[in-house]
Amino acid sequence: MLGMFALAGLAGAAGMVDFVVSTSAVSSANSSIYSTSRMVYGLAQEGNAPMTFGKLSRSKVPANALLFSCMFLLAAVVLHYAGGSVSEAFTMVTTISALCFMFVWSIILISYIFFRRRRPQLHQESKFKVPGGAFMPWGGAWILWVELVGPELVKRYAAGPDAHPPIWFTLVGLGYVLVRSKPGHQTLRITHKQKVAAENAALKNRAAAKGTAGV
Repeated sequence: MLGMFALAGLAGAAGMVDFVVSTSAVSSANSSIYSTSRMVYGLAQEGNAPMTFGKLSRSKVPANALLFSCMFLLAAVVLHYAGGSVSEAFTMVTTISALCFMFVWSIILISYIFFRRRRPQLHQESKFKVPGGAFMPWGGAWILWVELVGPELVKRYAAGPDAHPPIWFTLVGLGYVLVRSKPGHQTLRITHKQKVAAENAALKNRAAAKGTAGV
């Protein structure tokens, strides 16, 4: 596109488009660094990430989480020079990102399905109900499955430079197992189960009380 502007004698337009694209990329990277570092900080505060990421600097910035996020951002430069091609590095990064997004949204859909089944009273009390919430998660899961098992995607993910996502998911799985094995995380899970059990017991007692009053 920039070459077309240059050939047409509109060098200024080509530079303007280049400036807009570069500014957009920098803005996107800046917002991603900000959100990712705070997310890692939040996970550390909840015990789902190493505690070193939950520390703040003197200026109240999650410096360790920020450096951790920047490390993955700068990995794109390493991929560019290691692969020798911008297109290969771009394909690898976008493939991993697409699979990670599919994985995250799949977990969200599964969590929502279990949420409706195990804590229906909270769903009823919610002011932000999903329209068609009984079947929409299944529809979303079906769409993700179709995208994942499509012949072109399977071909891309199975071999070549796009075969890295399985390695990434293996590392994430090992990290999750390590986090779950910590006493603090086990205590959180026990507390959550007790809270859910207390809510369900209170709900049953409330229903029994209404039944008795009706009689």
